[in-house]
Amino acid sequence: MPGPVSQARSWSRIRRYAGPHRRGRSVIARAGATTCAELIAAGRASILVPFAGAAEGHQAGNAAALAGAGGAEVLAEADLTPGRLKEKIRAFLDEPARLERMAAALQPLKTPSAAAASPPCACP
Repeated sequence: MPGPVSQARSWSRIRRYAGPHRRGRSVIARAGATTCAELIAAGRASILVPFAGAAEGHQAGNAAALAGAGGAEVLAEADLTPGRLKEKIRAFLDEPARLERMAAALQPLKTPSAAAASPPCACP
């Protein structure tokens, strides 16, 4: 039987976010608004690496919000090394119950009727 590491998948760009986020038990990603919204909607624990060059540090703020809720771990881009990332991944793999707790911690952040409450797009 293949282990969790042999079942890992990697994407450099995702056109339809919900698919990949819903397949795995956890996600490693940047912390843009769409990514964070998809992680909340999918209820997936994550390791977030905010893009250090993001305008006004907004990705760090997004990551902090999910981490503050208990649904994510944050690894600053400046601290990102293969060894540090491996440690975080190993901790996730070794503690499946922790992933479940992290996913549950995202539930209060969900806004099921958000699309209905949003104003129509004014895009051409």
